[in-house]
Parts: sequence; structure tokens; C-alpha cells
Amino acid sequence: MPTPTIRNYRPQDLHALVALINAADRVDGAGYATTEAAMAHHMAEPDANPLENVFVAERDGSLTGYVTLYLRPEAAFDRIGAVGIVHPDWRR
Repeated sequence: MPTPTIRNYRPQDLHALVALINAADRVDGAGYATTEAAMAHHMAEPDANPLENVFVAERDGSLTGYVTLYLRPEAAFDRIGAVGIVHPDWRR
């Protein structure tokens, strides 16, 4: 079984990313379902920087997961947070 490739998000991934998020939400019921318009708006927010902060896992041309990294400034030091989803078909 080939290992997924991890790479930076590209704008042409938007449709597949939304499909991945919605597939996971149908299984998980976590309330992350979205639309392409809503995700495009989110990706365009000033602090989003998706080309540097969003990574996708891809296998055989399909997205199998993604993660977004974000800065969480704290008083004493900064932290990095992460939010991600794995497509239900690729979970163990």
C-alpha cells in the first residue's frame, strides 16, 4: 500500500478539501461541514496563509487528510495549534 504524499495546500485543492471535510462530518457529526464559498472565505482571512499553513495528504490523486497550523500567541511564549481531519475511508 503506497504511503500518502504530504504537501502544501494549493488553491485548486479547494473542491477536494471541502468534499473531505464534509465526508468526515457525515461520519463524525462534529459540525465541521462547509461549502466551497465558506472555505474560500476562511482561507482568505488575513491570518490564514493557507499556502504555508495548510498541508494535505494525497494518495492516488485523492485527498486523504489535511491539517491547518496556526499561531496561538501567549503572554510568555507562542504556541502552534493544529486542526486536521482524516477522510473516513483512510482511518484505521
